[in-house]
Amino acid sequence: MKISRDNVVMRTDIMTGMQNRYAYEEKLGEMVTPQGGKEFLAFSIDINGLKEMNDNRGHLAGDDLIREVAAIIRDTLGKSGECYRIGGDEFAAIVPGDSQQGAKLKRQLELEAVKYRINTGQNISFSIGYADSESHPQASLERLMQLADQQMYQEKREYYSRPGNTRRGRSSR
Repeated sequence: MKISRDNVVMRTDIMTGMQNRYAYEEKLGEMVTPQGGKEFLAFSIDINGLKEMNDNRGHLAGDDLIREVAAIIRDTLGKSGECYRIGGDEFAAIVPGDSQQGAKLKRQLELEAVKYRINTGQNISFSIGYADSESHPQASLERLMQLADQQMYQEKREYYSRPGNTRRGRSSR
């Protein structure tokens, strides 16, 4: 019983309740080769503006933002997939599906962020990248995550290139 509880604790992010980096690394190790006909999606998600939130409203507000984003990811992708918090404001998810499902789930995540802003008046934004095994049939999960990361970082560059969005603690307006 204690070993089972220790395994759960060891693989769980205390702030969000999601699986943590350790569990994620284990999953990458398990899925070294393509999964024989099972299509899946690898998502890489990063919060936009966390540093600004921490600098302007404090780390407790930043922690709340991390928890809110985690809830959106878990509610959207966790129904059928596995979700991980792999760093401060970095998340990953592995979900069954093809490229069309990937685009649909990305739009759904973005919609949930808009709903959150409307319901709370608080800004929430994240950059999302995904890669699918259908388009990359020989790719390992690790390679798909690299492709998802590249797409996410491109989206993040575009976000921060827009007027008013800055990585610093104060707005550039």
